[in-house]
Amino acid sequence: MAYAIEDVAVTDRATKAWAVTETMLANGLSLRKASAMHDITPWGFLRAVGEDVLLSQHYERARAAVIDKMADEVMELADAPINKLDNGATDTGLVRQRQLQVDTRKWFLAKLAPKVYGDRMAVEVTETRISISGALAAAEQRVALIDSRNVQDVQDVQEVHQVQEVKAKKPPWPRPKPPPEPVHDKVHTIDAIEVHEVQQVQQVQDVQNQVQQVQEVHTTKAPALDARAARLAKLQAKLGKK
Repeated sequence: MAYAIEDVAVTDRATKAWAVTETMLANGLSLRKASAMHDITPWGFLRAVGEDVLLSQHYERARAAVIDKMADEVMELADAPINKLDNGATDTGLVRQRQLQVDTRKWFLAKLAPKVYGDRMAVEVTETRISISGALAAAEQRVALIDSRNVQDVQDVQEVHQVQEVKAKKPPWPRPKPPPEPVHDKVHTIDAIEVHEVQQVQQVQDVQNQVQQVQEVHTTKAPALDARAARLAKLQAKLGKK
C-alpha cells in the first residue's frame, strides 16, 4: 500500500511539473511563478525534472523561452516613450525607473545565458587531445636548461670570488724596500732632539726666574705703598672737614 501511495505522489508531481514547463514555455513566466500556479514547490519541480529525461529536456526549452521573453522586455522598455510632466519637462523619475528595469534584466540575462548575452566572449577549445609524453619531454628539457644555466652561473660566481681572493692576498704592484738609513743621519737627529730639550728646560727656568723677581719686588715695595695710601687717606679726611 505504501508503494502505491508513493507511486501516486510521483505521478502527481510529474504531471504538475509538465504543466509548469508548459506554462513557462507559453507565457514566459519564471519557475517560481509557474510553480505557484500549479501548486508545486520549485524543489518538487526540480526533483521531478531529475527523475525524467524528457521533462528535463522540455524544461531546458522552457528556460530558453523565458530568457527570450526577458530579452524582448529589455527592448520594449528601452523603446518605450517617456511621458512629459504638466510643465513640459521630462519625468526624470520615470527615466531612472526604466533604466533600473533594463539594467536588472540585462544582469539576469548575462547570468542565465552568458554565451549569448554576456559582456565577455567565451572562447571554446575544440582540440582536447593532449600528449602527456610530449608535455613531459618538454618539461624535462626546460628543467635541464634551467639547471645548466644555474650551474654556469654558480661557476662564474666562484671564479669571480677566486680572482678577488688572489687580488686581496697579492699587492697590486711590487713594493720596493726602503733604503737603510745612514748612521750619521741618526746621530744628527739625536743631537737635534737633545738640543731642543735643553732649550725648553732653559725657557722654563727663565720664566721661573722672572716670576720670582716679580714676587720679590712686590714684597719689598708693598709696605711703602701701604704707608703712602694711608697718608693720602688722612689728607682727604682733613680736606673734607674744612
